[in-house]
Amino acid sequence: MPPRAAVLIVDDDPATLAALPTTLSIHLPDVSVSTCVSGLLGLERLRAMDFGVILADLRMPGMDGLTFLHKVHEVRRHTAVVMMSGAAEWGVAKRALEEGAFAYVQKPINRGLLTQAVRLALHCREMRDRVKFGKRRLDRLSAVLRRAQSLPAPAEVFKVALTRTAEGHRRGTASIVQIERVIASVTDHLRSHNETLRMLEGEAQAEAKCLLDALGE
Repeated sequence: MPPRAAVLIVDDDPATLAALPTTLSIHLPDVSVSTCVSGLLGLERLRAMDFGVILADLRMPGMDGLTFLHKVHEVRRHTAVVMMSGAAEWGVAKRALEEGAFAYVQKPINRGLLTQAVRLALHCREMRDRVKFGKRRLDRLSAVLRRAQSLPAPAEVFKVALTRTAEGHRRGTASIVQIERVIASVTDHLRSHNETLRMLEGEAQAEAKCLLDALGE
């Protein structure tokens, strides 16, 4: 059985910490949810455990959400962070997205939108992990084939395999870049309503499938 995806909620509001885990457990039963009350505690948890998604309040005492966002990416560069805030200004959301947030959700929380954002972030994480796993497999195979090629009379099949592996390696690297572009595109549109979000999620999954097919996964 694959490990459960882990989500961390960082917020100084007790009501939010009580409500959101219930919401996520109902709509995403395969996800485990942890909570903490400050950015400092959140970073401690992140250093000890790799979370698929972090939900963080923008305005917290001690360490604000944007500072926390930057610290998260210093610890784990690809961890998706969904920012939450009661601030209605578009400039706040724009700044959060420009500084690396996966999505911005305004309070009071639209639970359907938040759930979709978390689900999509987890899908994107899975895509990236699978492509990177395929790249590591190609690296190992390349090393084996290079050793075989160094034999006194390497078989032609080894030469062909080495060439194809190199081509697959290049496609794998390009796939990671393309997936990151898909994620960035989805983030830009994540402010839309749920129907649009579902459409984008489907497009992202279809794009990922094409990329993984190219790797032979």
